Amino acid sequence: MKHFWALGSWFVIDCAAAAEEPRRPQIPTNQQVAKRRQHVAVGASPQTPNPKTPSREAATAIQPMGSFTRLTYHIVFATKFRKRTITETVKERLYEYIGGILRGKKGHLIEIGGVEDHVHLLAGLSPACAVSDVIRDVKANSSKWLRDEQNLRDFEWQKGYGAFTVSYDRVDVIRKYIRNQKEHHRTKTFQEEYVDFLERHDVEFRLDYLFEDEHHG
Repeated sequence: MKHFWALGSWFVIDCAAAAEEPRRPQIPTNQQVAKRRQHVAVGASPQTPNPKTPSREAATAIQPMGSFTRLTYHIVFATKFRKRTITETVKERLYEYIGGILRGKKGHLIEIGGVEDHVHLLAGLSPACAVSDVIRDVKANSSKWLRDEQNLRDFEWQKGYGAFTVSYDRVDVIRKYIRNQKEHHRTKTFQEEYVDFLERHDVEFRLDYLFEDEHHG
């Protein structure tokens, strides 16, 4: 018996058999050697298929991992000129209507609240919809509903909005904050609250362009 090294593996030749019938040893191809190494690496002999290796049919059936998101936003916007038009009479129905708009945009309302001159939303949004598009539709549809169904003929929302991402571990904190809006605004105006949000989230702004003011005459 003779041993020799070829292409990274040891091979054995039976000398007696070779003497009876001289022939060149069958040197394995690179592909065969690669398969041999693969079997040895996983602890199986070259002749025994690895039971953990899926068949071609099984490998074809394996599906890629799905995509998962949790996109939660704290959204705030005011009535135009901060008029105190969101009264107790219309507030609850307005909140329900806004929740319906969000559901129609593949989102969901987690919490909503505010006082007469502005509204806070905590909402989960779909990655299929741009945040700006969702808020545009919420404002446009709800203002039309207030004008047509609640007889607030001159109702409008302010231009623009604030939208801030919320991590999952902060959801309960924001929900509590929104629920306590009435108490919160006993000592702080909407303008003060809004500026505080922008500064806290390191958003650059110019105060003289931040709020719309009503001009007379």
